[in-house]
Amino acid sequence: MAPPTPKQLSDINTALDGLVDALEQHEQWSSDSKPPPGLFFVHDFATRSKYMLSEYENIKEGKALQHPDQFRPAPGKGENAAVKVFDEVCGRTMMLKMIIDDKSGKAAAMSGGGAPVDYGQTVRSKFADLMAVIPPDAMMRGMMGGI
Repeated sequence: MAPPTPKQLSDINTALDGLVDALEQHEQWSSDSKPPPGLFFVHDFATRSKYMLSEYENIKEGKALQHPDQFRPAPGKGENAAVKVFDEVCGRTMMLKMIIDDKSGKAAAMSGGGAPVDYGQTVRSKFADLMAVIPPDAMMRGMMGGI
């Protein structure tokens, strides 16, 4: 379980930024009204992943976290704890994939109800950019709970 390189951390952060921006530019995203539950859920999920990744160095160095309540359970301290959080961020991409790719409505029901959302080509493209920089081994460890 090798720690991520600074380039991996940067690439994933940049890709998450692109995905969050694309979600906020989605035609159903509006500051005037509530977006559909599925769109809101995906945005919240991606934003939380971005935050978790932003705390990598603080976890590694044993420093205080800005929002410790965003981690369940608490991540602990040190390099192994930081790598587990990195792996979790990578594993979370599979949940995003399941929701973004779903056409049946099952994922929409799971993520707050409402009609399925057509995320459109821009969101799908930004998600593909994210998947391109996720290390497969870290994704698998994250999906398996750090095993």
